[in-house]
This record gives sequence, structure tokens and C-alpha cells, in this order.
Amino acid sequence: MSGPKRVGDLEIDSDVGFQQREWRFERVGWVAMLLVAFAALAGAFGRGPLSKAEAGGGGPLRVRYERFARHNSPAALELEVAAVGAADSTVRVWFDHEYLSNFDLQHIIPEPETAEASPARTTYVFRVSDPSRPARITFGLVPQGVGRLRGQVGLPGAPPVELSQFIFP
Repeated sequence: MSGPKRVGDLEIDSDVGFQQREWRFERVGWVAMLLVAFAALAGAFGRGPLSKAEAGGGGPLRVRYERFARHNSPAALELEVAAVGAADSTVRVWFDHEYLSNFDLQHIIPEPETAEASPARTTYVFRVSDPSRPARITFGLVPQGVGRLRGQVGLPGAPPVELSQFIFP
């Protein structure tokens, strides 16, 4: 590094190489901040298009949920059960205990007739008014854990639907 250079009446220490590296680093920082802001707007950190997920579309059960949620913030799990056509007009939906234990269950719409607990699952039984139409059930949940949550939801006799969520602190 050489001594100070004269610019007009001023003596200025300058390192052009260092200044260019600093400007490059600053531009990279601005781009990174913009990418994070766009990701947040798109839903990568919570509600938004990137956060919306759907599972089980090929079977009798379809689940819509938020892929990314926040700890202690309400989230919805929407189930659509294909037309049951059963004589007793009931739908039975089960959740594995490991998944459900990470949430506070706030409400279920419509309200189930009964809930049955077994060692591995909790099963909710719903009365369906029109068995020829798909049943829609909404679970209002509040995440209590943080990190990656995996679980299963299903109907008796049908393959389970796998759910994967990330809960931000």
C-alpha cells in the first residue's frame, strides 16, 4: 500500500481494490436481502403460495395444509373425504399420536360425534348429511413444537396420507 495521494487540497488514503471488493460484497448482501423478502412474501416462512400444500389427491382422502407454520400461531388442516355411500352415513378419520401431540387442537368443523383413542392413533367419527357428496372437515390446530413435523392421517382400510410441515419459532 502506498502513502496518501493528493486530491485537490486533500491527502486521501485509498485502496481501490479493497473498495471494489467492499462494493461487490454490498451488492451480494442487497441481492440476498431481496431474495429473503421475496421468499417471505411468497410464503416460504408462513402463509402464502409456497406454504400451501396438498397430499393424498389420488385416494379417497385429500388433505390441504400449510407446509410452513409458526409456533403458537393458528393453522388449518382441511380434509376432503370422497363420497362414502355408507348406509350409516359416517366418516372415520384417524391421526397418528406422534403428529397430533405436536399441536393444540382448537376446533373441528363439523364437530365429530365421537373420538376414539388407541395406542397409536386417535380416530374421529363424523356424521355425514349427504353420503353421495364429498365430506369436508377442518381441523383448527396451533403448533406447539418447532422444527420438522411428520405425520399420517387416514381412513380405515385406505392407505395413509403422509404430512410434512416445518414449524418456525
